[in-house]
Amino acid sequence: MDWSYIKISLIDYLLLYGISERTLSQMKKYCLVLIGALVILITFLLVYRPTLFNFLIADDFLLMGWTYQAQSQPKMLLEQYYTTHPLVAAGFYRPILSTILWLGYKLWGTNGLYFRLLNMSFELLSGLMLGLVTVALNQESLKQRSSAQLQFSVWALFSAVLFVFYPLHSESVNWITVITNPLIALFSFFSLWSYIKWRNESKQQFLILSILSAIFAFLTKESAATLPATILIYELMFLKGSTKKSGATTSNRTPLQILYGCIIKTFPYWLILGFYFCLRKVVLGEFIAGYPDYMCPQSVMGWLHGLRDIFVPTNFMLISTHSFIFKAWHVVIFTLILLSVIATIRANINQRKVIYFLVIWFLLALAPNYKIFPSAMNTIVGSRLAYLSTAPLCIFLTYGLALYAVIPNRIVPAVRCFSVTAFALAAVILYINNLAWAEAGVWTSKVISELQSYYRKTTGDPLVYIVGLPTGSKNGVYCVGMLRWITLRPFFDRDLVNCVRLEDESYVSPMFVKKAVNSGARMALLYWDAQNETLRPVKVSAKNCRFTTNWRGSDLKRIIHVGSSSPTSKLIVHWLNDGTLELKSQGKKEVLAVLDITLPALPCWCVDFLAVKLQAISANQNLIPEAKLYFTNSLVDEYSTNANVCLGVSKPGNEAQELFFPLQNLSKWSMGGQCKTIRIVLPIGQDIIIKEISMPESRTLIPEINFRILPEDRPGQLRLGPQSPYLGNVQFDAHSINGAQKVELEATQVAIVQNGAVDPQNIRKSFFFRKRVSHPYGQLTLNKIEFPPESAIYKASLIAIDHAGNQVGFPSDTIFIRTDY
Repeated sequence: MDWSYIKISLIDYLLLYGISERTLSQMKKYCLVLIGALVILITFLLVYRPTLFNFLIADDFLLMGWTYQAQSQPKMLLEQYYTTHPLVAAGFYRPILSTILWLGYKLWGTNGLYFRLLNMSFELLSGLMLGLVTVALNQESLKQRSSAQLQFSVWALFSAVLFVFYPLHSESVNWITVITNPLIALFSFFSLWSYIKWRNESKQQFLILSILSAIFAFLTKESAATLPATILIYELMFLKGSTKKSGATTSNRTPLQILYGCIIKTFPYWLILGFYFCLRKVVLGEFIAGYPDYMCPQSVMGWLHGLRDIFVPTNFMLISTHSFIFKAWHVVIFTLILLSVIATIRANINQRKVIYFLVIWFLLALAPNYKIFPSAMNTIVGSRLAYLSTAPLCIFLTYGLALYAVIPNRIVPAVRCFSVTAFALAAVILYINNLAWAEAGVWTSKVISELQSYYRKTTGDPLVYIVGLPTGSKNGVYCVGMLRWITLRPFFDRDLVNCVRLEDESYVSPMFVKKAVNSGARMALLYWDAQNETLRPVKVSAKNCRFTTNWRGSDLKRIIHVGSSSPTSKLIVHWLNDGTLELKSQGKKEVLAVLDITLPALPCWCVDFLAVKLQAISANQNLIPEAKLYFTNSLVDEYSTNANVCLGVSKPGNEAQELFFPLQNLSKWSMGGQCKTIRIVLPIGQDIIIKEISMPESRTLIPEINFRILPEDRPGQLRLGPQSPYLGNVQFDAHSINGAQKVELEATQVAIVQNGAVDPQNIRKSFFFRKRVSHPYGQLTLNKIEFPPESAIYKASLIAIDHAGNQVGFPSDTIFIRTDY
């Protein structure tokens, strides 16, 4: 049989049964759209594949703890709409976030994978809505030139795809708590799109949808405050407050009348904004809240770096500035901007309006973060601040690309090839950025596992101090946060409030912990073994440590090695006959001398200070060194980037003096076992002689402090209250400090205590307390009435004073005073 006679194509077969060619063409389009959507979805899942597992990060633990409590107390969820629960960060009104977390916990518990998939869903929907907004912004051009429909469709597709794969979004998608970003983007884009549809088609249902979406946006995040202004700018630039039905024009109206008409059209959004601020005042106590001033230093360079990171969203810890990917992205971003600028120059007035609107929208999207932006915006953690601004940016960047990809000319193949390359590169960078979050998730889960393993073998809630546990991963992602957020239900079988990181969240000086351990207090000291990623017990040295406390002459030469911070630095090193070390700087420029000191048998636990005695060779010159100390020990394998600045006091002429480096309150030093090396970086601006290195006793430099604490209190914390009046007695001894005749206590506030939770943000910076005692040893009494009438934590220290009222020695170990009401 000859099959060629009966062979019928699929198209001919469909046409045979009455399906028109137009219908077939539409079916082809639908198939292409479906295939394109599947490709985008699969690529999106592959890009986020590294983070598709169960993990939580930082603030996630705090809010999951709240969500766990709210499951048994649904009233707590309702309260989020008119009050702020103590566990939720103060200054932020985001009840939609609490609602989503509550519902998610109801469905899948604390499994971070499902929350992350939810974030990804909102990201995809936001991209889809941004594409619709792109089409809506060009409605006027479509009416005048229907042939441009393909161009605008491609522009919408490109802007949506670039937004979904924009590398800056890695944090907003992977960090569960930041689900507010893709969610507010979805609500804001939908509100703007619905408003445009209402103004173009005069259908009231679009206005209702727009207003409802705006309300949800305001309940999601504070950034929604710019939505009324964005809609007003659109009205001013495209419609100018006119009424479509009446066909009114703006030629016979003054600018003030036009502005008035636009405000009237957008009045519902301004009404929502006003009600929102009033609601914030009722709930939070102030109209505008957020990060405290001390966290928001302003600088021009901070703004420039933040704006750079928006356009170059690469994780610099994973993508080197010398890598091909980094350089290729610069070429891509430059080309995209160039194409859009050229297209804008050649565009008609309607298209230019769209571009101008995008620029204003971009600036408005950054406005709510102006306070924190220069100090917190970066591509690793902080990119969430610029999330909304990437929406108008993606539309702008794809304008020229979409235009030159569809206009018939000789460069179309090149532009289309470039577009594929640009999107592929964005996806690759996003994938690499996600690797940092995957590494952070694995590391955080390991920390949780180690804590859970330790407490399975421990009963009750003993006092546990952890040393050397960083807050972030190696790639810079903020992971762990406060341990008190983690060591609670539902992550443990009981609430653990006595497990704290010693370095920065315990409000305890390590020196007092050492004293408590030496006196036999019951507590556990653990350190984080970074190499093996496990918790290990700190090895405490004997109480009576015996070792050499000073090195001079041949001993000094044996332990010290001198180098320079730069091969080109001119530093002359010469050992003199008396065993002292002479350092000379050639030229007028300062030279950084590096002194590497090897003390392998030194027990860190027993050493509180290190001193370097030196002398200027030239007379009539003041020696004012600004030396810095670094160290390695059993806990610290590499020199830290955080230096311990010396407390040396300059003396005139060529009189010998000492540089003192306090070590007793560096937990990584005190709990670090055996010392390996010490590095001192010493700026040499003149000729000096190093005569001796020693380890003086702390009592000869700082006042000794002792006071009784309650059994439930932590070492070094003095509690005043809640009974009134309540006195606290502090025993002190400064008589071993040369010249000490008096002591003076100084105290400042560091945190507010609200409902048992410590809040370091709402502090009284203006409060300063000072109290003097006219003898070098004895007892100092503190009364609660001497402090503000509120539950708070204050840090205080004693200084020794001579007859003339000048400070001698150095401030004592820090006492933390807690007042309870």
